[in-house]
Amino acid sequence: MLFEVGKEYWITYGTAEEQSFASIKVVEVEGSWLKVESDKLDMLINVAAPFFISARDKVELPADSIYAPLNPPQR
Repeated sequence: MLFEVGKEYWITYGTAEEQSFASIKVVEVEGSWLKVESDKLDMLINVAAPFFISARDKVELPADSIYAPLNPPQR
């Protein structure tokens, strides 16, 4: 996946047994490293690392999607 500076994504990271999700905005791309901003902190992510699982364009997911973890559906 090619990342674009200024674009927002949902990322999935962790292990096969335990995964976490985050909403990020890409600030800079250098090789496999992304400098990102999120609601809680700014960080560097190595997308070639096994800990990184996937990324999806944030605008592709509706707010009530089960894959948009910060906006879970109301039950």
